[in-house]
Amino acid sequence: MRINVACEIEIDEELAGTTDLTTLCRKAEEFIRSAVSESTGCDDFISGPYRISPASVPVQPVKATKTRHADPCAILVPDAGANVELSELRAALDKIKPAISDKSSIPILRDVYIEPMADKLRIMGNNLEVSIELTIRAGIANISPFCVNYQDFRKAIKGAKGIMNIRIDAESSECTLSLGSRNMIIPTLPVEEYPCMPKFDASELTPAQDIPGLVGAIGNVSDALYTGEIREILTCIQMQSNRIVATDTHRLHIAQIDTELKDWIDIVIPGSVCMSLGKMLGASKTDSVSIRLRRKVEEDRAYADHAIFEHNGITVVTRLFEEQFPNIDEFIPSDCPGSWSVNPAQMIEALNGIAPLAKEYLNRIVCASEGDTLNISTAGSQGASSTSIPVIASGTMIDFRFAVNCEYLTDSLKPFAHAPMANISGAGDGPMQTYMLDSEHVPGTTVVLMPMRLDED
Repeated sequence: MRINVACEIEIDEELAGTTDLTTLCRKAEEFIRSAVSESTGCDDFISGPYRISPASVPVQPVKATKTRHADPCAILVPDAGANVELSELRAALDKIKPAISDKSSIPILRDVYIEPMADKLRIMGNNLEVSIELTIRAGIANISPFCVNYQDFRKAIKGAKGIMNIRIDAESSECTLSLGSRNMIIPTLPVEEYPCMPKFDASELTPAQDIPGLVGAIGNVSDALYTGEIREILTCIQMQSNRIVATDTHRLHIAQIDTELKDWIDIVIPGSVCMSLGKMLGASKTDSVSIRLRRKVEEDRAYADHAIFEHNGITVVTRLFEEQFPNIDEFIPSDCPGSWSVNPAQMIEALNGIAPLAKEYLNRIVCASEGDTLNISTAGSQGASSTSIPVIASGTMIDFRFAVNCEYLTDSLKPFAHAPMANISGAGDGPMQTYMLDSEHVPGTTVVLMPMRLDED
């Protein structure tokens, strides 16, 4: 519930003539805050603009400090603009940061767009690939939309606390930020140059569908994203109707989602967007996130070119990758004659122990089972190292031996790190067969590892 309060305070002429305007406004705000709290029981307070009259009341100039491009004789007069709580503003700027292109050759893409909306400020970032929009509470009075450099704006409010006043001078194209005795002026760019949030016709959008645990599912496959520059499609995550997948061709991570999406079109989302999605939306690993697609049909082919994610009043719109994603089903073992259960945390500790030496030999390690023991070894120019952990074998293929990348195997075990047991399943006894990791304690998450060449003695 929001309560609007209008107050008029009579100030002693002697006090008004000997006290600077900033101090008067601060004392007035303290009085109003106390009065509102006593009468309504409401402590959630955002101050609006102040207006002091008569205009002839003498005031002392307030010298600006920590000023950039500022008039040192400017008088801090919070009688217009927008008043915002700095903690909320900083949190909003953190969320939209992934949509800001700090190094773009187009200056406007380095800016944040801010627009007044009744008792809120609409804040948006857009780098032409992804755009983010959200709102924060504000006291508004006579302020126009504006664009300011994101980094300059963020630095201007760093470490500051309380309520800050934002004013725009249309004639000089400057934004003035005022907090106590601190006054900073930042140049603005024309708002008409800003690429606004994409708008779509309602007939083009699929119905909104909620996906529980979307951020967590993305996190479980993110280690398999390709980090090179040759195959851009492998830097993306594919989202199917019931699962999310990522692969760099050396490993394949699959996470089932808790709901079957209806009338779905498989989409390919840029990995950079997926990695920041939770932060942009302020969503936890278990929260439900709403998704809609912009559906297009060309030459009897249906596809989606944009995805819209929404959570708790925050909207993220991203372009989708239109290149064909690799067919992952051909890499998933369909018949696993053998399975070995291991303690994931114990195995990760063993792999970390031999990882430094494994780097000497392309991160190559050899895993070999002997009954209820799994031996892990590596050799490099600096020598050899080996370790062993207990396993529980089941199936017709009890003993196995294969080579694999130590770093990839460690990453593959991370989704199961807190589970008491995880299973390693072999697709056969050949040296180049794939191996699958899963756990009944982490349902829906599967990892497929491609082995390295096994040099036989």
